Amino acid sequence: MVKRGGKNDRVQQPLIVVAGEGDHDREVLRHLLPALLPVPRLLVEPIRGDKTDLSKADQQLSPRVDKLRRLAQAMAVRKRAQLMGIVVHVDFDAAIDERYHATRKRISDELTRAFSSQCDSALALAVSEMEGWLMLFPEVFPRVNKGWRLPDNIGHKDLGMIGDAKKHLKGILKQPAYSESHAPDVMKKAVAVMREHQQTGKKDGLDLASPRGRNQSYTDFVRDLTAWKTS
Repeated sequence: MVKRGGKNDRVQQPLIVVAGEGDHDREVLRHLLPALLPVPRLLVEPIRGDKTDLSKADQQLSPRVDKLRRLAQAMAVRKRAQLMGIVVHVDFDAAIDERYHATRKRISDELTRAFSSQCDSALALAVSEMEGWLMLFPEVFPRVNKGWRLPDNIGHKDLGMIGDAKKHLKGILKQPAYSESHAPDVMKKAVAVMREHQQTGKKDGLDLASPRGRNQSYTDFVRDLTAWKTS
């Protein structure tokens, strides 16, 4: 139910809070989320200055997630918004294997425990690193830098099987040299291209919810969001 507040009884803006290991990763998600969740007046706010690392947390997992819950609640109060959901980014610094599935279940279950009574949650367990997701959209890279071009066959690769996606991408993009600081620009451009294709009605246009490439970790993330209660 949408809460109302203020003397004018205005509907509060829906808020998604983004937590994660680094500023660039959080910014990628800040651009991506409105494209995957077209909710009117959606506000997406990263938790800045707090490195949230849940991938290796064991006994500390619950306290760390509880801290995120308090930070998300405080963000909603400051923004005078309704907390719709929280998205947590975690790098999985290896190719997809059984450890990936175990890690995803462990962290997702903990997020559900902490947030299910208040809002939805989603785990962006990126394999391997956020670059493994960016390469799902190869047509975007030349629009960010004219000297950037990914191999034509990359759309046929299982990007979840690349053990070090950042290193892999740096080996391809050298004019200019790719840096992780470019990641938000790539995703921002991907969103712009998708919306451009939607407006022009381009057949087989870019669709961030259903990329032509493969990376199970991205598919899992989109599936999490699809289950959200957005109405």
